[in-house]
Amino acid sequence: MEMGDVLSRAQALADKVGDDHISSAMWREFVSMVYGADVFAVVAGTGGRHFETKSTLTTSGVAYVSEPSNLLSLVGVDYVDAAGKHYPLEPLEAQEEAFYVSSTSSGRAFFYTLVDDRLYLYPTPPTAQTYEAQYIPQSPDVSGYADDTCLDVVTPDGELCLVWGVAAYGLVRAKQDASFHFERHAFHRQKHLEWAAERTITEGHRRIVKLEDLGRGRFDPADWRWSR
Repeated sequence: MEMGDVLSRAQALADKVGDDHISSAMWREFVSMVYGADVFAVVAGTGGRHFETKSTLTTSGVAYVSEPSNLLSLVGVDYVDAAGKHYPLEPLEAQEEAFYVSSTSSGRAFFYTLVDDRLYLYPTPPTAQTYEAQYIPQSPDVSGYADDTCLDVVTPDGELCLVWGVAAYGLVRAKQDASFHFERHAFHRQKHLEWAAERTITEGHRRIVKLEDLGRGRFDPADWRWSR
């Protein structure tokens, strides 16, 4: 849905077409607020992969790399070799980290943890290695979008949730009753959420068993080999 359509439909619902008491910039701020909290975050919060993206990370010889600046939730981390082949790393539980802290490897990292804004790699890999983070980003600030720039509203209910919500904020700004508009906004937000949750339920959720796991025991941090 284009930004210009969001603005024109919201202003029509609020009966504010041609009313210059609310600036264009303020209307766009309303769009960004409602889109981020009630359209984007609703889908991202269900654990679905609709907005998933990737970021390439390069090691510098220390135990961590900085997380992507717009990260909301991490999906996974891969080591990427010179040929472009991907090798997934395993997430560590907090109680497991003590076994791997300060360990280094001439090969690559096998495990990761995300703490605050740092992605820790275990064992500490050498410099200039490439890793790839798959993650759900934060909602973008769409207040600066041009009228012909599209917003991914995901579903028809996402579109109506956005338009009714923006109209409601416009009425609040004008100190008018917005109860009906907020009611319609909440109705379509709930339908939007239900769609996102149902889609997540139908996505695959099976345990991944790798060949190196079969018939083997725990990973030995002393020499980075599998031991029984």
